Amino acid sequence: NSVVNYARWICATILHLSISEGVVGSLERMKYSLNHSYKFFAPVRAFFITLFEFSITLMVEVCNIAIILAQTNPINIVLNFIAIAIIA
Repeated sequence: NSVVNYARWICATILHLSISEGVVGSLERMKYSLNHSYKFFAPVRAFFITLFEFSITLMVEVCNIAIILAQTNPINIVLNFIAIAIIA
């Protein structure tokens, strides 16, 4: 159904754009921790913490997309999108 696919596309795009800021921020912090390791007491720990943040953000996006794709009713897609947007 084209209405369902259109609702999925809109919700997935908005979620992706809202989550992509977290991914970019994590990558910037990883780069900072590598380039300025002298500013950290434990630079490896700082890098791995931001790596975990990056990984968790990607997994949240994958789960959100899976939830959106599993819905078959446009109303459920929008309601789940709102719930996911509030949680994420």
